[in-house]
Amino acid sequence: MVRPHVVVVISTSAVVLSLLSQLVACSGDDPVVSAGPDGGDDTRGGPDTTGGGGDASSPDATGDTPDSTAPAGGVIDPTFSGTKDVRAYYYRAPVTDRNRRVYLLGEHPHCIPTGLTDVVLARLDAQGAVDPTFGTNSRVCLNTYADAPTGDFFEVPGAMAIDASDHLYVAGSSLDNRTPSTGTRVFLARLSLDGQLDTSFGAGKGFVRFADVAEGHASSIVIVGQGIWLAGRAKNGGGMLIALDLNGALVKTFNTNVGLVVDPNVDSFSSVAVKEGNPYVTITGGAKAGDFFVRKYLPTGTVDSAFGNGGTATVAVSPGFDEARSVSVTSDGHVVVAGAGQAPSAGQPGRLAVVRLDSKGAVDPAFPTFLSGAVQWPTSADARAFLQSDGKLVAPAVVPSGRDLAVVRIGTDGKLDPTYGKAGTVASGSPKDDVTVAIGVDTSGGTIAIADDGDTVEEQFPQQKVTLKRPVVYRISP
Repeated sequence: MVRPHVVVVISTSAVVLSLLSQLVACSGDDPVVSAGPDGGDDTRGGPDTTGGGGDASSPDATGDTPDSTAPAGGVIDPTFSGTKDVRAYYYRAPVTDRNRRVYLLGEHPHCIPTGLTDVVLARLDAQGAVDPTFGTNSRVCLNTYADAPTGDFFEVPGAMAIDASDHLYVAGSSLDNRTPSTGTRVFLARLSLDGQLDTSFGAGKGFVRFADVAEGHASSIVIVGQGIWLAGRAKNGGGMLIALDLNGALVKTFNTNVGLVVDPNVDSFSSVAVKEGNPYVTITGGAKAGDFFVRKYLPTGTVDSAFGNGGTATVAVSPGFDEARSVSVTSDGHVVVAGAGQAPSAGQPGRLAVVRLDSKGAVDPAFPTFLSGAVQWPTSADARAFLQSDGKLVAPAVVPSGRDLAVVRIGTDGKLDPTYGKAGTVASGSPKDDVTVAIGVDTSGGTIAIADDGDTVEEQFPQQKVTLKRPVVYRISP
C-alpha cells in the first residue's frame, strides 16, 4: 500500500522572488439539488486528528532520551524545492492530487485588477516547482462575481478539497460592495485541476453563493461520497454547518428542508468531520469557550442527544484556556480532537493538545489526553491536524525555541511517535523564525507543510502598493 506524504508551507525571500513573478488567472461557482451527503470517513479535504497521552516537557512525551538512529519517518524531502515564489497575504491548508501536485490557496489584493481582496490559487509540481501551466501566469484569481466583472468585491478564502473525480473545490466568503449591495455570502466554487471554472457547476457560472446564510464564511470543507460539508461562522457569530450535493445544491433532507444549521450561541464551528452520514464539528467561542467542545449531528440535521451531554462533548484539557481546532473520526468510530491547550485566551499560542473520545463522546481511557510542553499549537486560523489511515495523527506545531516550523505525529497510544522525526517531531532547523501556517496530507502518504519565515515582497498595483508574504513549502515522508 502506498503511504501518504505530508506537505508543509513556509515563507522565504530570494528564491521566492524568481518564481513568484510567474503567478495569475480567474474563476467562480453556484448550487443544484440532489441526494444527501453519504456516510464514510472524511478522507479528502477535511481535517483529521488523533491525539496522545501524557505531558511532554521534552520533545519525547515518554521522557525517554531519543536514540541517534535514523527515524523511519518524518524526513524532509531534499528533492522537493523548499523555496517558492508564491505571493499572498496568507495561506490555507494545501491539498494534493493523485499526481502529487500541490495546490496552494491564499488571499491576494488586486489579483483581479478591479477587485479589492481576491482568492488566489497556485500549483506546485511533484518536485515543488511553480507550475506555469496552471491558470494564467501560474496563478488563478477566483472571481465569484462573474455577472459583474468590473464590480467592487472583497473575497476571502476558507478551505479547499479535491473530489474523487478530480474536481477542485474552493470555499470561503465574498462581499459585494455594489449599490445595492447583496452583502457577504458563503461561496463554493468548482474548478478543473488546470484552474478553469467548471461551468457544469452552479448554473453555468462554476460557483454558487448562498443567500441562506447572511454574512457567513466557510472555513472547513469535507467531501464524503456524494456529499460536501461546509463549516464555519454565520453573521455576528454563530456556528454554521451546510450540507450540499456534488453540484453545490443544499441537501434539503438535512434539517427539515433547510440544508444547513446555525447555532447562534457559539462563535463558530472551526472544523467538520463526517462518519456514516453523521457530521461532527468543533465549537469555538460564544457560550462554548475555554474547553474542547465537539458536537455530533445526525444525518437529519438534529443534534444527537446520545453523544456527550445532550449532543456536545466537553473536555477540559488543561487548567487554562483550551480551544479545539480540528476533529477527525477513526475507522472504528473514535473521535479525535486537536487544538491549543492552556492558552492565555482565544486565538493565542497554547500547548499542543489532543484528546480521543469514544462513540458516545466520553474520553477514551486507552488514549491519555496529550498536552505537550515542547511544542505549541500554531495561531493560524487554518491550523489543522490530519488522521492517517493507520490511525496516527499528524499535527502542525511550533517549537518555542527559535519558533521553528514543526510537524508532530502522535501514535494510537496517545504518545509522540518515536519512529517519526526526532522523538515524534520534525522541525525545519531554519535559522529564521519560520512559524507553521498550515499542513496538508500528500496523496503518497506524507505531509505538505507551509511555513512563514517572514519573507515579504512589495508589489505596485494601480490602487496602491502592497506587501505580500512568500511561504516556504516542505514535503515530509510518512
